[in-house]
Amino acid sequence: RGTIQKLDSTLSQMSAKENLAMNALFKPAKGEILEPLDIDLVHGKLPEDLLGSLLRIGPNSEDADGNGAFLDGDGMVHCVTLNRAGQKSKYARAYVQTVGRTREAMNKKKYRGTLDAAPRGRPILWSLFQNLLNFGFPAQKDTANTAVIVHGNTILAAMEQGMPARLQIRSNGMIKTTKSGDTLNG
Repeated sequence: RGTIQKLDSTLSQMSAKENLAMNALFKPAKGEILEPLDIDLVHGKLPEDLLGSLLRIGPNSEDADGNGAFLDGDGMVHCVTLNRAGQKSKYARAYVQTVGRTREAMNKKKYRGTLDAAPRGRPILWSLFQNLLNFGFPAQKDTANTAVIVHGNTILAAMEQGMPARLQIRSNGMIKTTKSGDTLNG
């Protein structure tokens, strides 16, 4: 019993910043790559009929000192485009230009994150209150950092509690947000 209490006490005292292995998994990519880069295969060869774009999205914090929860980071789309034989494959990455990112740029203020306060109620409420004062309604930022959805000919970046953003992926792999806060004509 004494060993379990000692271990529990030690684990309770560890902060997230002391867990270097876990923190390394969630380091943000540094900046956007808006002009797609050429990709060279190091080994092997891709099948000639393997064409198209592979998209990945996830939270990517711009917070230089690493404070806050990585899940509060704005959505960044990574795109690998596989082209026909003789053409280079491409890589690009870009932030989803959501309503929240636009409001932050206009107000020169940042939304306070809420996920780093979970599950403690008061810090979440305080963050939401501060956001309400700084930005008005809605008080939670739409980060569009959770999923990429293809619906018909439309590509959407989504999160659980907000409207999606519509994306365009060009044949060269360039990523563009064409509409944020999309209601999907609903």
